[in-house]
Amino acid sequence: MSGVSMNRALFRPTRSVCAIGSVDKYSGKTTISVPTMLRSTYANRSCFAAGKSLRNTRSTDYVRRVMKSGTFAVSATSESSGSSSSGLKALPRMVENVADDPKLGNPLQRYQRLSTGWMGVILELEGILVGSTWSSHRHAWLSVAEEEGKPPPLQWALKRAEGMKAEQVISEVFHWTRNPAEIRRIAIRKEEIYREAVGDVDFTLLPGVNKLLETLRKNDVPMALASSDPEERVLATLEAAGITDYFEAVVTAGDCQYSRPDPEPYLLAAQMIGRPPVRCVVIGGSNASIEAAHEAGMQCVAVANCAPMYELVSGDLVVKELGEISFVNLKQLFQLEKLTSWDNEEEPEVEPEEDSSGGPPSLGTLTWDL
Repeated sequence: MSGVSMNRALFRPTRSVCAIGSVDKYSGKTTISVPTMLRSTYANRSCFAAGKSLRNTRSTDYVRRVMKSGTFAVSATSESSGSSSSGLKALPRMVENVADDPKLGNPLQRYQRLSTGWMGVILELEGILVGSTWSSHRHAWLSVAEEEGKPPPLQWALKRAEGMKAEQVISEVFHWTRNPAEIRRIAIRKEEIYREAVGDVDFTLLPGVNKLLETLRKNDVPMALASSDPEERVLATLEAAGITDYFEAVVTAGDCQYSRPDPEPYLLAAQMIGRPPVRCVVIGGSNASIEAAHEAGMQCVAVANCAPMYELVSGDLVVKELGEISFVNLKQLFQLEKLTSWDNEEEPEVEPEEDSSGGPPSLGTLTWDL
């Protein structure tokens, strides 16, 4: 070839040559040619991606190192002459599903993640584990409104406030004030009225709670509790009900700025139990719980203890009580989990050159200026 110094094999010698580079003495251009017949293999695909993206690289020695290693790939850049080259990034590793983590050094841990039984469960307190005291909450809100000289909240506003953090209700639902000090003062007063209304209520567990908790513990499923109530009241309720030891994490009103339907409490709970959101199940009893769970990318089991079942149809599973939930039901929530594999990605294609001389297989040519 006139004006070309020599052809260089830019790949490791233990494998078949999949890219050939040449340097023009006069124009300063370097050409990478990829045989069409070999481009479908993994090695050639890596080599092709590296050659395609390094068209603006200034050093042929650097190109040779990159092509020889076969461990780098760069996303394709624009064909325009004014475009700049992008930085190198590692090739994606083989990932089996959305819960897989290729960074784990132990293959047994990765294999465990592939099972649908590898999950975390996040439960709510009132209406799920113990009976609801919403009537006392409603009385407290109406009493606080009367004391503060505020118009009494409408029914739809009270319904929306169910299960929400008190500070969030005052500022975003009732719109009483935006002053942080005032919000805190009203929230404390509401909590005092609520405790007076509740009195010494015996928080007994709802049917099916012990059965579900024991089943999850037997199958090594970590559990977390997410509640919008103050920490002192939540811990006292768990202690009185005798279920504190079941939970590895407890998220209360003081741990988050927002409560449901914001997914912040659920995301924090998932982080505390060491499970990705895509492998967590939220067990709640309202549409706000379903909305927050789906917003976080989690599955949601709706328990119709305080609402009719037809109002909770947006949940992934709807039951009347916790006793109807089995471990198999929870595993089936992940059976349609999307599998991912790099082999399913579209391979880069090389447009072959026409060769009318009947010679060797045609080459797809990539050129960049040095």
